[in-house]
Amino acid sequence: MTNSGSCASVMNTISKTMMFALCLILMSPTSTHADAHNWLISEIFSSADGTVQFVEFTNDSDDEQFMAGEDLQNAAGQTFNFPVDLPSSLTANRRMLVGTAAYAALPGAPPPDYIIPSGLFLVNGDEVIYSGGDEVIYSSLPTNGVLSINPDGIASVNSPTNFAGVSGSIIVTNSAPDCNANGIPDSTDIASGTSTDCDSDSVPDECTVAINDCNNNGIHDACELDGDGDGIIDACDACPNDINNDSDGDGVCDSQDICAGGNDFIDSDLDGIPDFCDACPLDAQDDSDGDGVCDSEDICAGGNDALDTDLDGTPDFCDSCPLDAQNDVDGDGLCADVDPCPLDTNNDADGDGLCADVDACPLDAQNDADGDGICGDVDSCPLDPQNDIDGDGVCGDVDPCPFDALDDSDGDGICDGVDSCPGGDDNIDTDQDGTPDFCDACPEDAANDVDGDGLCADVDSCPLDADNDADGDGLCADVDACPLDADNDIDGDGVCGNLDPCPLDPLDDSDGDGICDSVDVCPGGDDATDTDLDGTADFCDPCPLDPDNDVDGDGVCGDVDPCPLDAANDADGDGLCESVDACPLDPQNDIDGDGLCADVDPCPLDPANDIDGDGLCADVDPCPLDAANDLDGDGLCESNDPCPLDADNDIDGDGLCADVDPCPLDGQNDIDGDGLCADVDPCPADPSNDVDGDGICGDVDSCPLDPDNDIDGDGLCADVDPCPIDANNDSDGDGSCDSVDTCPGGDDNIDTDQD
Repeated sequence: MTNSGSCASVMNTISKTMMFALCLILMSPTSTHADAHNWLISEIFSSADGTVQFVEFTNDSDDEQFMAGEDLQNAAGQTFNFPVDLPSSLTANRRMLVGTAAYAALPGAPPPDYIIPSGLFLVNGDEVIYSGGDEVIYSSLPTNGVLSINPDGIASVNSPTNFAGVSGSIIVTNSAPDCNANGIPDSTDIASGTSTDCDSDSVPDECTVAINDCNNNGIHDACELDGDGDGIIDACDACPNDINNDSDGDGVCDSQDICAGGNDFIDSDLDGIPDFCDACPLDAQDDSDGDGVCDSEDICAGGNDALDTDLDGTPDFCDSCPLDAQNDVDGDGLCADVDPCPLDTNNDADGDGLCADVDACPLDAQNDADGDGICGDVDSCPLDPQNDIDGDGVCGDVDPCPFDALDDSDGDGICDGVDSCPGGDDNIDTDQDGTPDFCDACPEDAANDVDGDGLCADVDSCPLDADNDADGDGLCADVDACPLDADNDIDGDGVCGNLDPCPLDPLDDSDGDGICDSVDVCPGGDDATDTDLDGTADFCDPCPLDPDNDVDGDGVCGDVDPCPLDAANDADGDGLCESVDACPLDPQNDIDGDGLCADVDPCPLDPANDIDGDGLCADVDPCPLDAANDLDGDGLCESNDPCPLDADNDIDGDGLCADVDPCPLDGQNDIDGDGLCADVDPCPADPSNDVDGDGICGDVDSCPLDPDNDIDGDGLCADVDPCPIDANNDSDGDGSCDSVDTCPGGDDNIDTDQD
């Protein structure tokens, strides 16, 4: 054990060179902790599990209360920092006590001045290093719960004393397992490395080695090498490289086993492959053609027995027709897979596309075309199913009269057996009476002189009138109501003319004026009475007193007609009859003076007749010269409207009407060119539209790219200010703005002691 006063003892255990340097450090004054450097470690205590620990310090000087900033470390560098100073500067001949929370909770324990973390120091060898200048190195601490050590490692009953002078002693009962009875819990032994726990059962290996040491070398099996991980260490493992050892029991480890699962020593055919792994255990050559069939059982040596494409039982390699199960059954030298007719030796001899095995007539390309059951190659009449039935030596398909041995003796195209007019042409029957002309008395008269006048109808003017139109009226008697009256009762009174006193008058002289009605000028009246001498008897004259007989046809006779020459009788009511009225249907007589009467004038009150062609006459047209009638609705017709398609008439005054103005409400037409007209542009003179978002457009923004507008007031906008929130920027020129400069006036980058 050592402190700053006994360097010699430390040198005996640690390299002299290292301890010499350590002694120089421990014995030299330190400026960093000048006000707490006289505290020396006087007592160290720990329970077996490290939960209850305390360290006591002693001091022989006053003004050593400045503990804040000091620390306590272990060899691994785990550190406890003293948070505050001691309560008094009277530190001479006083003690200071640090302890764990578990220590502070023990009954009778003097309250520690500072609480340190549990397990800050290891039980089995560690260092307690105080930053004020002292340290203690020990190999182990007592763990019986009663003893502590002094700086020299001498154990005695613990007696902690705190800064207030309160002293006492504690007893810690260890309930944790301690299989090796060394007074230290098993878990602590394992954690500190005092004991190994190779099988990770939380029990030190030395406690179970007796039953876990197959080679009796005193080392727990779990700590020795087990290369194959089978739970048997290599020293005791017959097969140290095989987790399953000799799984098939043939005396050969699996890693060297030729035939896994079988006996390596049984090889019936002596081919070097154990029977269990030999596909052909009785055949030394195995399967020389590689078809999966041992040579001794191979059907087709040299070929693949399993490959039998046509399934005929012969492997392809040994099959003359590997794709033809019947192996050229028709014997034509062609296998079925390439034989167009695999069952026809002649391969469709007649070329009709049908092989002989399915061809009813294998030598007849037309296959009994006439369907008489006789193939064409042996049929005397291959196209005549009745085979020259009339026996004239001509087959029916070329015989004009296949049922008539003499055929057509009169040459009329009708076979003799069915000829209705032998010697003549049966096909000529001009009158269509069923009797050919050669055999017809009246070949052009279907009725054959029905009136018996000796004249066939084709030359008989009246084929049904034996007298042939006796009255010469062009009507044969069979259709003439008055066969002896050429006029045929012309007056229609039912009395033929040859018997009628007034043949032209059906009523004869009905009015008794001595004139037959047919020539009576005024039937029913006296033809001799004509008051107005117009040639029409009064009885038949609609206007007996008007020789012109209502010349204007208005139904009013001239003797009582106000406008005898005007059928409409002044239709427009202007007091002028049509004969003297320039506009007989226009009471205002072309009031607009355009030369068109109102009845034919499209615009009777518009002399220009809708000059703008908008379908509205000027007298009802709001804009008679504007076809669109004030299209923009601004109350100005086109002829007077400076912007006929702009209701506001260039409201922005830029000389461009809205219909051609890119910005109708912006007199400068997007002067900043940002694509937004001034009336919708938040910043009409700023193309970036307040790019820094400070609510001030760029054209009036003192710092258009700085939303805080030079917040530090140094005259530099943030986008070009190296220190945007520091008015003095980097006054000492060390690269750090003054507002974050840890050493104003000096160079922050120069820190010689790296503190």
